[in-house]
Amino acid sequence: MRRVLVLLALGLAAFAAAPARAAIQVGILIPVDGAQSLTGIVPVQISASAASGVYGVQLNVDGQSYPNAATWDSTPIGQYQYEIDWNTAGLPAGPHTLSATAMDW
Repeated sequence: MRRVLVLLALGLAAFAAAPARAAIQVGILIPVDGAQSLTGIVPVQISASAASGVYGVQLNVDGQSYPNAATWDSTPIGQYQYEIDWNTAGLPAGPHTLSATAMDW
C-alpha cells in the first residue's frame, strides 16, 4: 500500500486583495498538520473569510494549484468552510505540503 505523508502549511495567511485593510484569512483545517498515511481521495477542509466575502478557494499541493490554476471552489460547505477532494493517486510516497489560497470578491 502506498502512503503519502502530508506536511501542512497551516496558520492563517493573509492576502491583500483590495485595500490593505481588507485581508483574506485562509487556512487548512483537515487534514491536520503532520498527518501521515493518507491514501486515495482525501477530503481537505479549508477555512476562508474576507470582509467583502470569499469568491473561492484553491488547494495547493507542493506549491502547485490542484487540480489546476483555473480551478476555484466557490461552494462553501458551511460558514467560511470549503472542501476539496484531493486525489493522492499518482503522487510519489513521501512528504507533501498542502496550502490554500483564497480570492475575495
